[in-house]
Amino acid sequence: MPTLIGVDVSSTFTADQLASEGKGFSVGDRNVNHDGKEHVFVLAGAAITSTYACRYTAAYSAAHLSTSNDARGDLVGVAVADIASGSYGWVQIKGPANLQVLASCAANVRLNTTGTAGALDDDGTATTMAVDGITLSTARAASQGSAAAVLNYPSVGVTL
Repeated sequence: MPTLIGVDVSSTFTADQLASEGKGFSVGDRNVNHDGKEHVFVLAGAAITSTYACRYTAAYSAAHLSTSNDARGDLVGVAVADIASGSYGWVQIKGPANLQVLASCAANVRLNTTGTAGALDDDGTATTMAVDGITLSTARAASQGSAAAVLNYPSVGVTL
């Protein structure tokens, strides 16, 4: 996977900016940074917050991942920057990242969707879904927040 020229994965764009500023990115474009992190360019179907997990469709429309919109096989990424609804930006899909998780989430265990949009957890509550391809490398303390994680092309797995 090549590094695209002119990519700043922390930048977001409105449709007008993409058209008028000559940015050559299209939804679904992928980029690998100098440090091996891989990202995919998406359209935010709803506002997305940095470090929050989001699902994206085959049309690369993204929204925070939660138990209200998870489905087996959905692709998952982690937002690199806040993306306004209807704007475009990058979500990370491979490499070390910071990920929003609920309180007391343990490292090196299966993560799953939650009712808190964009935050994952290790609680394994019935009817939640496993998120394959994401592992926390550092446990989270007693409050919700971001924790160090490693992404390996995450997707929504089986219902717990």
